[in-house]
Amino acid sequence: EEPFLRYEVLKALGKLRSGDLGLNFDSKIVSRQIAVDVGRYFQLARVMSMLPTGTPAADMLGRAIGETQQLRLESVFRLLGLLYPARDLLNAYHGVVSGRRILRANAQEFLDNLLTGRHRRLVLSLIDEQPATEAWLETAVSMGFDPGMEIRTRDEALDFLATGCDPWLGACAAFAGADNVGRQASHYLDKAGDDMLSPIEKVLVLQKVDVFSEVPTDQLAALAGIARETNVEADEDIYREHESPDALYLVLEGSVKLHQGDRLITMAGRLTPFGTWAL
Repeated sequence: EEPFLRYEVLKALGKLRSGDLGLNFDSKIVSRQIAVDVGRYFQLARVMSMLPTGTPAADMLGRAIGETQQLRLESVFRLLGLLYPARDLLNAYHGVVSGRRILRANAQEFLDNLLTGRHRRLVLSLIDEQPATEAWLETAVSMGFDPGMEIRTRDEALDFLATGCDPWLGACAAFAGADNVGRQASHYLDKAGDDMLSPIEKVLVLQKVDVFSEVPTDQLAALAGIARETNVEADEDIYREHESPDALYLVLEGSVKLHQGDRLITMAGRLTPFGTWAL
C-alpha cells in the first residue's frame, strides 16, 4: 500500500469515529494493520543501516526514509485511536514526537498504562530509543505482518526500497544506486529533455532553498512535477515593474537583476528565489 494514501484513509476513519462514538472497528483487523505499520517502521530502520551515505542522492534517500518512518509512526497512533480514546492517543503522539525528554517520558508512561497486551509491546518498542531488534519484528509478525524476503546486503536493501509500494521512496532508492525500479517510480527519474532536470533532480535543488528546506521531500516531488525550466536571454525581461509575477522563480544558472528604474534592488544569484508574492 502507498503510505500517504493509507495515512489519509486513517484520518478519514478517525473523523468518522469522533463524530459517532458508537462506531466500533474490528479489533483483529485494526491490530493487524498496526502490526503492518510497526513492521514497516522496523524494516526501514534496519534497511537504513545498510545504505550508502555521503552523497546528495544517498542523503536524500535517508531523509525520505525518515519521513516515511514518521508517517508510519503517526499511522500507528491513528489506528490505535480507532480502538482506544482518540484524543488521548493524539496527545500521547505529540508528546512522543515533541523532542522534549520529559514530555516523551510522560507519554511513554501513559501508553504503558493505557495499552494492553501486544499493543503495549509493539508501541513501546516502536518509541524506544534503542535500535530495532529481531524480537520486536517477531511481535509484529505474530500479529499478521509479512516481512517478505530477508535483506542482508546494501544492494538488496536498495532493491527492496526501489521496487516497494512507495513510488517516491522507490525513486530515491533508484537515484541512490538501485539496479531495479518500480514502474510507478520511474516518472520521477525521467527527463523532459537532455538538458533538463528530472523531477528528482529538481527536488535536490529545491531542498537547498530556505523557503522549501522544511518541506517533506515527497511534497517537493509534487512541486517538482509542475515546475518548469525556462531559458532567459541576457537583457530579457521576466516581468516588469508594476506587473504581478505569475510564478515563483528560482535561478539555476547565472543571475537576475531586480530593479526599479535605474535603482538596483538586488541581484538574484544561483538558488535564489524571487517573485515570492506569487505564492
